[in-house]
Amino acid sequence: LLLRAELAGADLQETIALRRKALRAAADRPELQAVIHQKLGLYLRFSEGIEAAEKETRAAVALAEQLEDDALHAGALASLALIRFNAGKPDAPELAERAHELAGAAGDPERLIAATFCRAHIYVWSSQLDEARALLDTLQREWSARDERTASEVSWYLSIVELRAGRWSLAEQLAER
Repeated sequence: LLLRAELAGADLQETIALRRKALRAAADRPELQAVIHQKLGLYLRFSEGIEAAEKETRAAVALAEQLEDDALHAGALASLALIRFNAGKPDAPELAERAHELAGAAGDPERLIAATFCRAHIYVWSSQLDEARALLDTLQREWSARDERTASEVSWYLSIVELRAGRWSLAEQLAER
């Protein structure tokens, strides 16, 4: 169900329906439920709004805390931080920083990448461009040779940083990359 949800990515309603079905099917697997709640929250912000998204990401945080799983907790906090930032809540940067620290300490590369992107997103849209650039440059150095998808997402985000900084030629080069 989750694979089908990923493949249906362009069809938001189908993706959400499949994730909800997967959540019901994972009733006896709280670690999987946490992951599903987290991603479901990120999708719901586009269709059902911030409140529905926050409810799902908070459910992910609660499950991760119950399981005492720092990696899951980091991923859930990163998603919650993103949702709260988009809602204009002042605690979002602190949540993103905690998520980033937890992901680093847990040694989970996937969640560290996600937490770094979350933190960079907050920096970019808070006009803290030097901080965003530093995070993204580090991610680019560490992952460009190992993960093409991460490298392309970093280039995309860096292009936004440089566009906002008025460095249009560099933004264009990064966007083309």
